[in-house]
Amino acid sequence: METKVESMDTRLGNVETEVKEVKYENKGIRAELTKINQRLDVIQNVNLVNIIEKQNQIMKELNSASNINNLYHENFKYRHERVEKALGIA
Repeated sequence: METKVESMDTRLGNVETEVKEVKYENKGIRAELTKINQRLDVIQNVNLVNIIEKQNQIMKELNSASNINNLYHENFKYRHERVEKALGIA
């Protein structure tokens, strides 16, 4: 009896594998998967473009902020040197 049950389990495993393969090979499903993949490619490309544009915008803002920071730093340095000169430290 145990031998027959083991044999049935093996057959059931084969049946499940064959059913999965048949479903995947279905032309209708394959065509739909192709359409879905194409749509996902378009969405991915559009999102990628949006991400790159946003990154460029952020980089421009960071560069602008960095330039402003450098101006403040140079202004502070100049004023500090003037104070030192006025006090006779430099």
